[in-house]
Amino acid sequence: MSTLEAAREINARVARTWMTTMGEPAWWDLMHEDIVLEFPYATSLGQADRVAGKTAAVAYVQALLDRAGKIKFRDLQILGTTDPELFVSEYQADRRNRQGAPYLQIYINKVRVRDGKVVFMREFWDPKRIVDSGVIS
Repeated sequence: MSTLEAAREINARVARTWMTTMGEPAWWDLMHEDIVLEFPYATSLGQADRVAGKTAAVAYVQALLDRAGKIKFRDLQILGTTDPELFVSEYQADRRNRQGAPYLQIYINKVRVRDGKVVFMREFWDPKRIVDSGVIS
């Protein structure tokens, strides 16, 4: 196995753990101190579309989890790219929010892994589905 293939395999394991442990201790531990999270459609909901640094990222995501409850994803697909640090994922949430309303969402994101930590994530989702579910009013 080449060095490039080995790096991709290690980084793919980190990306998979990142995508399957949201809100759990392992998830927070995978955040690089200089992580950048981007949510391009968040401004349509009055939320920040970019969060930089682990402290800010933890606060942002924890506030989201406090509002929405724990979200488990299903039908996770993680695709590698020619860049051994970059992965593209597609997944779904199919659950009820805390008020009992359905929350159905399809997500697509890009995750960059460096030195065993996630340094960047850009996540795309449908803001209307969030509003319709009552997660953010």
